[in-house]
Amino acid sequence: MVGAPRGPSPSAAGAIRVVAADDCVLIRRALADALGEAPELELVAVCARADELRTAIDRHRPDVVVTDIRMPPTMTDDGLRLAAELRRTHPTVGVVVLSVYCEPEYVVSLLRGGVDRRAYLLKERLADVAQLVAAIRAVADGGSVIDARVAQMLRPDGT
Repeated sequence: MVGAPRGPSPSAAGAIRVVAADDCVLIRRALADALGEAPELELVAVCARADELRTAIDRHRPDVVVTDIRMPPTMTDDGLRLAAELRRTHPTVGVVVLSVYCEPEYVVSLLRGGVDRRAYLLKERLADVAQLVAAIRAVADGGSVIDARVAQMLRPDGT
């Protein structure tokens, strides 16, 4: 589901600047290839670790960060902790979480503080690159995107 845009689109002034991060080299390469070919995006950095991601955000000032949940150094919830940190330090930077985990606590953690500029997508349910690019665009515009399976899981009755 996609939330309504809530602010001016970076794409109106130019390409949406993106920093991507994942600990898996194959996922990083796939992200670099896929996002690098999208004309409306400018992939400014690809990172393997949460500390590299922080540095890239400070250096490149992206509009959107695409990140995994579990990354070095702790391999716990570094991506989610970074998303929470960005709410305070870089409130206009959107976060798209790409994960294999459909865990309620992860989703709630990402959305704590509001759904604006946040997306939670399951890696295995991305049908094509256009779906990811659309989520990045929605988040850059101030909206939100939550995978339907994740949204269903969050319903009290599970339906």
